Amino acid sequence: MPDPLKYQEVSPAPGAASEDLLTLKLRYKDPEGSESKKLEFPVEDEGLGLEDAGPDFAFAAAVAEFGMLLRRSEHKGNASYDQVIELARAGKSEDPNGYRAEFLELALLARRLGG
Repeated sequence: MPDPLKYQEVSPAPGAASEDLLTLKLRYKDPEGSESKKLEFPVEDEGLGLEDAGPDFAFAAAVAEFGMLLRRSEHKGNASYDQVIELARAGKSEDPNGYRAEFLELALLARRLGG
């Protein structure tokens, strides 16, 4: 049976807000056990901006934004190829196999082609 909703009510109160971004729930069984155990970890918004993100997060954001641009997603907001390139450059620090550099080249090419 699924857990009850934590962040959504049948009719949410106007202006209701939570500091939680999400709650990570994990279930596991010990190798010799028969009952599952649940772990729950709320993740709170620390109020940090994208400029405070680490390189892995910046790169992941670049890839997600690039995908929305390619699909011409209605949810892309103010996404742009310039921002994708900026985030990809910020996240390119550790790239032992060259995949991040290759992604950056794809984003640069997409921008040149006019998106």
